Amino acid sequence: STELKKKTELNYKRNPQDWRKTWVWNGHSIRYAVMNENNRQGPAIVLVHGFGASADHFRYNLPVLASMGYRTYAIDMLGFGLSDKPTIPNTFSTYGAFVWMEQIASFIKEIVQSDAYLLGNSLGGYSVLNVAAFYPKLTRGLIL
Repeated sequence: STELKKKTELNYKRNPQDWRKTWVWNGHSIRYAVMNENNRQGPAIVLVHGFGASADHFRYNLPVLASMGYRTYAIDMLGFGLSDKPTIPNTFSTYGAFVWMEQIASFIKEIVQSDAYLLGNSLGGYSVLNVAAFYPKLTRGLIL
C-alpha cells in the first residue's frame, strides 16, 4: 500500500546507529539492532546472520518488517560483527553450534521476552534450527 511504502521509506532514512544496542551475555558484549521494540502487541522476529556476516546484513529488512508491525531484532553472534571476539583456549572451543544456540535462546528470553519467529541465513539458519529443536517454546516459527 502507499502508506506502507511511505512508512518504509521513512525508516530507511533512519541512521542505523539509532537502532544499534549492546547486550552483555556471559560477560561478552553482544551488538544487536532493533526496530519497533515498544510494540508489545506485534509479533517478534529475530534475524540471525550467516558466516562472516553481521546484523547489518539485515539493515534493509529491519525497517520493512518493523513497518509491517513486527518487533524486529538482528543479532551479531559471538565472534562476528561488532560483538566480542574472545580468544579460544586450547582446551575449549568458544565458538560452535551450541554456544550460538544458547546465545540466541538467552537473547530471546532476556531481550525479546516472548516467543519469536526465527530467521536464519547460512550459519544463522543452523543456529536458529537448533534453538527451535532445543527450545520449542521460544520459537513461534522458523524461516531458513
